[in-house]
Amino acid sequence: PLGLLSLLQEECLVPNGNDQSLLEKLLAANANNSIFTRSRQSARHTTVSHFSIAHYAGNVAYNINGWVEKNKDVIERNGLEVLASSTKPLLQILFPL
Repeated sequence: PLGLLSLLQEECLVPNGNDQSLLEKLLAANANNSIFTRSRQSARHTTVSHFSIAHYAGNVAYNINGWVEKNKDVIERNGLEVLASSTKPLLQILFPL
């Protein structure tokens, strides 16, 4: 299944992509994943944009409002150059120039 970051990136590329649509895709992609759940607030109110992930120290609730818009923010060229010039292979893959 697609991970959270992959689904977020996909939602940013879709015309009229939005946070609620992203949440529904995350919930669908993780329907059988016991560490990923719709938070109690969302279970009662379908318009509330919360989900929970079970981390090692316990459940952490996340509010998805603003994620799609924030992910569309442009990274300054200098920042990209710093990340791309890292000696860490993962950063070189994530931030190619």
